[in-house]
Amino acid sequence: MMITLDTIKNVKLYQSGSGYRFTIDSVLLSEYVNKLKPHYIADVGSGNGVIGLLLAKRYTHSRVYLFEIQKGLHELALKNISLNRLKRRMVAKLADISLIMERPGVRHKFDVVVSNPPFRESLSGKISPYDEKAIARHEIKIDLIGLMSGISHLLKPKGSVYLIYHPERLVDLFTRMRSVNIEPKRVRFVHPDPISGPKMVLIQGVKASRASLKIEKPLFIYNKKNIYSDEVKEILR
Repeated sequence: MMITLDTIKNVKLYQSGSGYRFTIDSVLLSEYVNKLKPHYIADVGSGNGVIGLLLAKRYTHSRVYLFEIQKGLHELALKNISLNRLKRRMVAKLADISLIMERPGVRHKFDVVVSNPPFRESLSGKISPYDEKAIARHEIKIDLIGLMSGISHLLKPKGSVYLIYHPERLVDLFTRMRSVNIEPKRVRFVHPDPISGPKMVLIQGVKASRASLKIEKPLFIYNKKNIYSDEVKEILR
């Protein structure tokens, strides 16, 4: 497998040349986290570790755990932790998050959980269950029920989960969040440009919180000239 070495913000990253590679979604999600001084952060479905690494660089006193079910991506995450000299504050675990309730050492431990989960339902077509991209995008290894149940077991009361998801399944997501006592609190739709509809949505939920939802101003990736918007330029700086 070909491996490339890339840089995003202040993070160096080994990633597959042909398999799963991070996108701007990961950077937007890391920037959406607004928790003050979290002690413990978990990245669920962490892939090569990009979101957790960005958060570890931002929150310099936090301990960050990466949970990934795919062995190849887990091994890349281990390399990336070493590459960025973060072994003292980061832990990578090869784990099925839907079974996390069986691991008492991490139950109700985390102030913040982040996840860029698969948002397409599993298909009956010819998709390999071992394909990194397919597993990252389709509910092959985990579905929304298992994901939110695992996240709820990780979070402390009043802890926050931050997700980036597809707008078409937002109702499904909110239903599953509430079924495990996580209340949607903030929503921000992400548009490719000012004239296109939203392609993704950023969400913050808080465990054991009262109902109160804030719809934030939209985020545009590109401006009318088809170059990064000023806000995205600032995020990527």
